[in-house]
Amino acid sequence: MKNIIINILNSKTKQFFILLSAVVLLLVSFSMIYPFGLLQFKILPPKDSNSFSVYIDLPKNTTIKNTKKATLCVENILETISQVQNIQTYYGVNAPVDFIGLIKGSILRTGESNAQIVVNLSKVKDRDITSFVLAQDIRDGIAKKCSSYKDIFIVEEAAGPAVYGAIVAEIYGGNKTTRDDISHQIADILKSFDTLTDIEIKNGTPFEKFIIHIDKEKAVRYGLSVEQINKILYIAFEGMQIAYKNDDRLNEQTPIYLTLSDNTKKIINISKEDIRNKLSSLKLMNSQGGMVNLSEVVSIKNSLTQPPMYSKNLQDYTFVSCETKLASPLYPWFKVISIMKDKMQKEYEISNGSWLKSKKGKYFDLYLKDKKTGDIYQIVWDGEIQITLDILKDSFVMLTISVALILTLLVFYYKNIALSLIVLVGSLLAFIGIIAGHILVDIFSLHRVYFTGTSIVGFVALLGINARNTVLIIDFTQLKIDQGMSKIDAIATSTQTRTKPILLTAIGTILGSMFLVPDSVFGGLGISLVFGTVVAVIASIVIAPILINFVEFKKIDD
Repeated sequence: MKNIIINILNSKTKQFFILLSAVVLLLVSFSMIYPFGLLQFKILPPKDSNSFSVYIDLPKNTTIKNTKKATLCVENILETISQVQNIQTYYGVNAPVDFIGLIKGSILRTGESNAQIVVNLSKVKDRDITSFVLAQDIRDGIAKKCSSYKDIFIVEEAAGPAVYGAIVAEIYGGNKTTRDDISHQIADILKSFDTLTDIEIKNGTPFEKFIIHIDKEKAVRYGLSVEQINKILYIAFEGMQIAYKNDDRLNEQTPIYLTLSDNTKKIINISKEDIRNKLSSLKLMNSQGGMVNLSEVVSIKNSLTQPPMYSKNLQDYTFVSCETKLASPLYPWFKVISIMKDKMQKEYEISNGSWLKSKKGKYFDLYLKDKKTGDIYQIVWDGEIQITLDILKDSFVMLTISVALILTLLVFYYKNIALSLIVLVGSLLAFIGIIAGHILVDIFSLHRVYFTGTSIVGFVALLGINARNTVLIIDFTQLKIDQGMSKIDAIATSTQTRTKPILLTAIGTILGSMFLVPDSVFGGLGISLVFGTVVAVIASIVIAPILINFVEFKKIDD
């Protein structure tokens, strides 16, 4: 090892090419994440769990019969999956609310047009496919076989903070009609990306309904009471409790409900005429003992339902959400913003927020000023993309503070800025190994590997761990120079002497971290520590001696 270092330090050409290679590799590593995207940055890693849910949200005027058809279509797909142990289907009500259900508002998904399927998978150790890959395969199956039914979503457990969707665009301000128009434009843009799925618009759209009014004057003339008419309507279509059943085995009475059969109360075409014909088949006995058609004493009117209102921080808003197909939301999101600006600039004056939150919204928030009316609409990004931006910002601040504190400590120790910077070089070059490690593991992994938030944590941890390696070499070099050895011999000797303890420390770190690599959540941390340590060691025993050779050492007298 000593001869190798001396050979390198005596050749300026070799030093130049080694340093140039390090710089090039570092730049290439950054480019693997952006702009090439060979390794995608996804702050929230996918979670391999034992269950997920399927939300079936059909149009509000959908009957329970059609909802069952859509649900059966999904169930037929699930029954073909060997990893699915069992399923639980809930019609018209939500399943027991879990954490992601609180965020998704599953408790509000009620009524004949809604259903929820809870899919229970076999244990992780008993299957050779992760739940998030399986969920995406089922998404593709639903898109092929159940495409006639809209708004069927797969909801998975979150590995980190639960969010409504990968990309969520919240539209505030102005009037509801324009907000709805903007939301549909955003949804159309999202649909143009193959990596985005489960696109959902929440704008509280009303739907047509029919109201049956009782004509009280006619009812009196025909000898009928309003109460009598109400009861027959409820008994026919909703069902009414008419008696109780007593059972010695039960502590409470069992109510008995009376209603028409499904086929009898079914209305084929939802129209005024069909509803009137159905009511004509229902007859009531009046006070004189005559039979009166129900349609004679009621009128049918068209109306619109009162749409649900969505508000946040006391502001009405409309929002659009989507998930990703095993991909990072960061890259399509950048393109979405660019496309939005191009398509909407004819109608709106578009501007970004401010870096200073107190002055204006966040920088990536969009402000749309209507050129005709002057109304201002704000598009606020939420979901996983907002968490990604926040963690990126926090990670940058954390990394800056860590580097500043380590550098300050080293400057006080060495009283030499150049030596202090050299100490950090090995740790910073560890980024090459981190990126290479992620790409290598991705090649041999059954599912895609991302550069995640835990990967960043591993990189920051390496700053302190690997700074020690270069400190050992510098201190021993100073010791040998003080003993009268030449600088090149001192650097080579200290590198040779300290390589063994450096390698032992690195091997300990690698062996302790390698068990994290297969984990879907903490795999990024394990990859960073394992492969980052390998490159940091190489940087400490090869690149650091070259840089140390450029620094003038002063002999310290005892």
